[in-house]
Amino acid sequence: MSTEQKVSWSDSFSEAQTAIQSLSTILPSIPPTLSSSDTPSLALLTDQELATQVSDHLRQPDSGAGDNQLCRWLYDTFNTSKVDLQLVILRFLPIIAGIYLSRIPLRKPLAGFEAVLLAIYAHETTARNGQAITINLPDLSHPSIYHESKPQPHKSASTDLNLQNR
Repeated sequence: MSTEQKVSWSDSFSEAQTAIQSLSTILPSIPPTLSSSDTPSLALLTDQELATQVSDHLRQPDSGAGDNQLCRWLYDTFNTSKVDLQLVILRFLPIIAGIYLSRIPLRKPLAGFEAVLLAIYAHETTARNGQAITINLPDLSHPSIYHESKPQPHKSASTDLNLQNR
């Protein structure tokens, strides 16, 4: 292992430990295996008990506000620019987006959720050098090469005549 790799691993390990310590001030209890893990980022990513606690905390009625500590932790942890810690935050993206979208009609401030979502968006935009992802939607008026089209029933002149006379 080169010196640069050792420094990078040590730096990542240290940041993951710091993230765990910060999270322990927010959640009621942190699984003891997280603090003692040799791979704390992986432990954060895969620990089901922790995922349940974070998900439950995100579902609380006051979550998502600008001063919400868990949203702040998610935002700060994602912005460490350590890929392994960013994956931890991406694990919670579906629940954050789902709760955010379900609370929009309530017209409550959701600056905490918005900050996390915008951080992820900004990261993706930067990774693509500002280039948009374009998609091409198929023209549904043309038959698909993947499906057989149903034959159209033949209309007879007498059928057309009967329908028009009614």
